[in-house]
Amino acid sequence: VQTTQQYKVCYCDGKKARCHENEWLEVPGSITVAGSSYSWSSSPASPVLRKLGPTSEVQLTIRRPPFSDYRDPASWEMKIVRHYFGCSVDHDAEKFPCNPTAGATASCTEQTVGNPNEATWTVGMVLEHTVQRSDVGLYTVCFRTDAEAGWE
Repeated sequence: VQTTQQYKVCYCDGKKARCHENEWLEVPGSITVAGSSYSWSSSPASPVLRKLGPTSEVQLTIRRPPFSDYRDPASWEMKIVRHYFGCSVDHDAEKFPCNPTAGATASCTEQTVGNPNEATWTVGMVLEHTVQRSDVGLYTVCFRTDAEAGWE
């Protein structure tokens, strides 16, 4: 969600195994969810590994709203980690090399700055050998605005 949104909260009283549309009860008031100042996208939008080939690349772009922050996008860092580890672990450079000439790194620091409010990384997806069952699953894209900032 890029903008702040307000939501109604509804619940089903549990008297039936399944609630139909008119059986939900609304809780008084609403909740407000703050919008994220940064968003990301990939190209291709939904990479399907079996269609990409043994070594493929995906472009990851991170954007911020204009004038929301003045830090240079050239200092931004990105990394890809297994979702259950969170952003406290290093980037998995063996599976997702972000800078093939530099070798394995803890995060991706070389990006293309398209305008003052976005940066794009080219991330490799190495599938040359048989994908292990342990490699399949969800991954998280972590981001920070510079080397001193915390990972989000």
